[in-house]
Amino acid sequence: MFFPEHMLPPIGTTYNFTFDGLVGTWKISGIYAVQAVTSEDMKTIIGYRNWQLYIGELNGTFYGVSYKNSTYPQALVNPKTQECENVFSEIVNCTSWANIDVVQWDSRCSIVRLNSTITGEMSLTIHASNSDLKRPIYFTGTTSISGSPINMTVTYNFLSQTEGKNFPYIKCYF
Repeated sequence: MFFPEHMLPPIGTTYNFTFDGLVGTWKISGIYAVQAVTSEDMKTIIGYRNWQLYIGELNGTFYGVSYKNSTYPQALVNPKTQECENVFSEIVNCTSWANIDVVQWDSRCSIVRLNSTITGEMSLTIHASNSDLKRPIYFTGTTSISGSPINMTVTYNFLSQTEGKNFPYIKCYF
């Protein structure tokens, strides 16, 4: 999971965050939506789906489902049809989130892309609001891929958080 569990929404709720940030050196703004995925009984959370809209020097929409069994199918979303394109899946095994101080949480992950030779590691850091420890205000994720001399860092400064019931409409079947 890409947030500590206490920062994730309960069943039936979508958290929507606006953000400014960077993907590598590209300046971006956007929206990050996250919602619980449940088992068939609608009572057990089996993962979380996320939708990310990037606007700026990098434009696009990304969708993924991070299952608790470490499977993480992902795709880009076609802006005209809302269908998933370039679908791929990874096994992302993360350590539990370590509380470094009251507002900072860290996790480390190993990544194995399915049907590919790509492997890597990722380090994640989230800072919570001093006034609401359940609300993330800053996220940093750095990924290193085996055989690549370049690490990719993503940073989000979360500007606002709203709660709702609706998740952005997409045609992805995972």
